Amino acid sequence: MVFLTLEEIVATHFLTMQRFDDESEAGIQFPDRLEAIVHRPMAESFGYEVHPTLWRKAAALTQSLVQDHPFHNGNKRTALAALGTFLRLNGYLLTLTNRDAEELMVAIATDDRYKGDNGLTLLSQEIEQVTIDREKYEKDDEG
Repeated sequence: MVFLTLEEIVATHFLTMQRFDDESEAGIQFPDRLEAIVHRPMAESFGYEVHPTLWRKAAALTQSLVQDHPFHNGNKRTALAALGTFLRLNGYLLTLTNRDAEELMVAIATDDRYKGDNGLTLLSQEIEQVTIDREKYEKDDEG
């Protein structure tokens, strides 16, 4: 499995902010939180993965980026971009429309259903439902 590094998430943040012409609002607000967020998908306890599936790892990264606010601004946008990158690196693509993606990120930030471990489980299930295998998609697209 491929994980995003701290440098890749920071680069994703700055590129995302640049794309939306919000560079003046870019920047890391809480470096320690960001460091913890980067490692959350890889977490282990007593030798077992805390997040054993790709979907749960993706949800852990996304939930943390949205809810822990490591950046001054653009946390939801960065979370969405990081989610898409993480899934692509691991062979999957998001199938959400822009509107659905925006609504999901706002829900993760504001809806109590996405809080805590139960929220993580819900989010991982939803992410799995809105992804497709990249190889299958590319083969179908060629044919």
